[in-house]
Amino acid sequence: MPSTSTDTSARCTSTATSSPASAWSPGGGTTARIGGFGCAPAYRGRGVGRALMERALARCARAGATRVTLEVIAGNAAAVRLYERLGFQITRRLVGYRWEGDARADGRPAQSGPVEIDPVRFARDVAAGLAGADEPPWQLAPETLAAAVPPRRAYALGPASALVTVGETTAALTAVHTAPSRRRQGHARALLAGLRDALPGRSWTVTPVVPEAAGAEFFAATGWVREELAQYEMVRTADRRSAGFPTF
Repeated sequence: MPSTSTDTSARCTSTATSSPASAWSPGGGTTARIGGFGCAPAYRGRGVGRALMERALARCARAGATRVTLEVIAGNAAAVRLYERLGFQITRRLVGYRWEGDARADGRPAQSGPVEIDPVRFARDVAAGLAGADEPPWQLAPETLAAAVPPRRAYALGPASALVTVGETTAALTAVHTAPSRRRQGHARALLAGLRDALPGRSWTVTPVVPEAAGAEFFAATGWVREELAQYEMVRTADRRSAGFPTF
């Protein structure tokens, strides 16, 4: 359930999205995400942002949310303080990468190129591989991946698949997945190399939504360099001892 809140001066806006996601919500319940928040410079430090966030959280609560997530640029100390005062806690750091490898050094065997697949199929593959894994960030959750529309496209090569936003001169990798039983066999490396061949002349990046500890070894070994820009994932969980959520 998307909702948008705007203060009376129309200088500060946020977008809150809630949808059933009990599979990814610890302890059950519904997860909501604050998907966007901005305040004009002249209105910062005057309590407008906090008031708007309180309204957005109240709407999430009315929609049945017991857990609210958001992302914030890691260097935005003022925003982090605001969210912490509202009960959010930093859960992990999300990072991105850019590819600076040598295409000639891929060393993959010759084979057919990647084929485009339905993003829903990609999301199902990701969901099947999540058993026992940490909860993914909102942007990498299967229900989010399944809703991808162009220019986001899903591709597969053998047991590996990926979701990519394809532009005229850029390609942003959102997620790459290999069936658990086929990992560490070079399939993801071959897929990404095949995609670079199929989509030439583009600079490749990984959107900064990857948990810091996830995939670092793979990206480093395949020619990707970590970007300086990073985000914090922050989470606010309902106080189950009280009927009212949120409490400010």
